[in-house]
Amino acid sequence: MQTRRLPPHRQFVRTVTNTYLPWIPGARWYYVGGDERIQVRVLHRTRRIEGIQATVVRDTVKVGDKTIEDTFDWYAQDRRGNVWYLGENTREYEHGHVVSREGSWEAGPTAQLPASPCSLTRASVCPRVETAATGHRRRAHATRASPSSSRSHLSVEARWTSPSRTDDTDGSDAATLVRMDAVVLVWERVIARQPRPADGVALASALVAVALVAIRTSWTLARHAVTIVHEGAHGFVAMLCGRQLAGIRLHSDSSGVSVSKGRPSGPGMVATAAAGYVGPAVLGLACAWLLSQRHAVAVLWLLLVALALLLVQIRNFFGLLVVLASGAALFVVSWRLDVDAQVSAAYVVTWFLLLAAPRPVLELQAARRRGRARGSDADQLGRLTPLPALAWVGVFLSATVGALFVGAGLLLV
Repeated sequence: MQTRRLPPHRQFVRTVTNTYLPWIPGARWYYVGGDERIQVRVLHRTRRIEGIQATVVRDTVKVGDKTIEDTFDWYAQDRRGNVWYLGENTREYEHGHVVSREGSWEAGPTAQLPASPCSLTRASVCPRVETAATGHRRRAHATRASPSSSRSHLSVEARWTSPSRTDDTDGSDAATLVRMDAVVLVWERVIARQPRPADGVALASALVAVALVAIRTSWTLARHAVTIVHEGAHGFVAMLCGRQLAGIRLHSDSSGVSVSKGRPSGPGMVATAAAGYVGPAVLGLACAWLLSQRHAVAVLWLLLVALALLLVQIRNFFGLLVVLASGAALFVVSWRLDVDAQVSAAYVVTWFLLLAAPRPVLELQAARRRGRARGSDADQLGRLTPLPALAWVGVFLSATVGALFVGAGLLLV
C-alpha cells in the first residue's frame, strides 16, 4: 500500500458524485442474505476531517430484527473525481448492548493508495472505477460472503482506472453529476425490491387499518384520504375519456366535487361517474399487487406522484392543504425512514385503501334512504343508464368488497 498525503481541503467538492460511488444525500441501498439484512444510507450531514467536509454514510447490519452492527463511514471527493475514505465510527452489538468499537478510526494528514483491485480500506483514495458492485455500484460481478462475517458481505471484482476528467477546477462537473445521478438514484429506489416484511407485519398493518376505518374519531380524519382518491379517480377517468377536467374541490366535511367538461351523457360520462366509489379499491388492489412483488417503496412513490398530479387540479384552499399535508407525510416516509418503516407504512396504506373502500358505499345507501343523496354518483348513473341507482350501489359494493378479498389474498400470502 502506498502512503499518500491528503490534498488540501480546498481541492474537495461538497458532494460525492463519482459514477460508481454516488453518495447523494438521501440515497439508500439494501442487501439481503439469509436472515441478514444490510441498509446503506447516505445521511444529510457531514463531518469535518482535516478541514474536509466528509459525507456521512450509515451502514446498519441486522439479523432478523436485531441490529448487530451500526457504522458511520466518512467519504469525500476531490476535484479530480477521486473518492477518499476518511474513516469510520463502528459499534458491534450483542443482545442490544455495544460489545465492541474495534475498527473505528479517523484519517490524519496522510492516506493510502491501494493497489488494484481496491478493497476500500482505511483512508484509501479510490479513483473512478470502471466496474463495481451491482446495486451498490454498477456492472460488476458480486458474490456474497458468509452472513456471519458482518463487515465482509460482498466480494467485489473491480478494476480501477484513472478519472475520465482531470480538469475540473470549479466543481461544475460535480454539480452536473449530482443532478443526473439524483434522477437515476430516485428511479432505482422506486423500482428496487425490498425484503419481505417480518412475520406479523401484514396482519398488524391490517389491524391498524381496521382501527382507522372502524373508530369514528379516526375515520373522521382518515376519510379525507378516501375522498382524495375518490375525486382523483373521477378526474383521471374523465381525462382518459377525453373530457376536459375543470377542477377538483375537497371540503372539510370530507365531501368533494370534480368538474369536467364534455358531453352530458354517453360512455365517457358514465365511466367518469362510476369511477369515484371504486377508485380507492382499485388503487388499493394495485398497491397490494406491488407489495406482493416486494415493491413497497414503489407503492409510496406511486401515491406521491398521484398526489402531485392531483395538486394542480385543486381549486380551493382546504383541498390544497389536505393534499399538501398528505404528500408531505408520504415524502417523509418514502425518503427519510428506513426500509422496515417504509414497508410497514406501505402495508398500512394499502390495507386502509382496501378496507375503507366499502364504507363510503354503505354510507351512501344510508343517506339515500333518508333522502339526502339525490345528486350522488349512483343517482346520476341511474339517470344516465337503464340501471336504477340502487343497482349501481350494489355494483359499487360488489367491486369494493371483491377488491378487498383479492387484495387480502395478495397481502397475506
